[in-house]
Amino acid sequence: MAKELSPRTLSGICHLRDIACQRSSATQSPPKDTPDKLGETWYELTTLRIDSMKMVEDALISQLSVLCHRKIAQAEDALEKAKTQTCTYALRRANSCWRLMMGNR
Repeated sequence: MAKELSPRTLSGICHLRDIACQRSSATQSPPKDTPDKLGETWYELTTLRIDSMKMVEDALISQLSVLCHRKIAQAEDALEKAKTQTCTYALRRANSCWRLMMGNR
């Protein structure tokens, strides 16, 4: 199924989120080389996380699709069985009526 993110990766995402929150509230500007490196790291970690969620989503879609097809097939079988039983009952009833009519003559 889906590959889980390691605790280290999740910790990295949280750390970068904390840095971003601290920087947005700080009045001083960060060093010039740090934002690019942090941005790339943030992008890589977040992309990995999104890719993992997509794998989970795809697996759930596949399982749901299989379940839906199975339930549709079961419903169609039940409908056919009900039709057959109804026809059989109707034929028996008609046959009984026919015998009664023929016996009364």
